[in-house]
Amino acid sequence: NSYTPAYYYLAYALSKDGKLKEALKLFKKAISLNPYEPAIYLLRAEVYENSKMLKEAASDYRKALELFLGDPLLIQ
Repeated sequence: NSYTPAYYYLAYALSKDGKLKEALKLFKKAISLNPYEPAIYLLRAEVYENSKMLKEAASDYRKALELFLGDPLLIQ
């Protein structure tokens, strides 16, 4: 989806501005549009970690790794 980067970058900007709740909503939207983009999970994991939501962070780190390892460009 062509809107995924917009949600991702806005979520990133909001997280850097300390607006974590709003950022997490946008990460969720970005994932709903493109659930196969590992960078979204990776950055959301960092936001969860910074928010002391460690269970959620671990889950997103695992998902990002799973998607990165499944990327044929990385396997070559």
